[in-house]
Amino acid sequence: MAPAFEQLGLESNNVPMMIHAPGLQPRVIEEAVGLADLLPTVAGIAGIPFSNGAMGRDIQQPAPEGERVVPLVLREGTFPLIGGVTKDFLLQMEHDGSSPTLHDLASQTPREDVAQQYPEEFQRLQGLTRGLHESARLMLFRNVR
Repeated sequence: MAPAFEQLGLESNNVPMMIHAPGLQPRVIEEAVGLADLLPTVAGIAGIPFSNGAMGRDIQQPAPEGERVVPLVLREGTFPLIGGVTKDFLLQMEHDGSSPTLHDLASQTPREDVAQQYPEEFQRLQGLTRGLHESARLMLFRNVR
């Protein structure tokens, strides 16, 4: 595990997963994926049509947004710190979108904000992270009603 995971509080979010199935060719998925992707992926492997109204996706299929972004809650509570992680970057911000910072997961100084060095990735992840967070909030609201 890269030092960035400990320094940025991501160590509990870096969990390896293996799927074994007859006829499945071995491969390593380097993209960021989450637990929500497990059911759609297993359904895809089994050839079962799966319509998903939640956030998970079949990791065998390309992500429509390009590189996959996994939403995270880095600090829970009334005013959570949210994040979006890819294989290379973590974007974190307050729940209301304020104070966004971008962190390079391969850097020797991962706590440094690199938003100015990667402005396009910063903008892309800022919108996706906020959108994923608000989508998750809406799903929770609808499930409670």
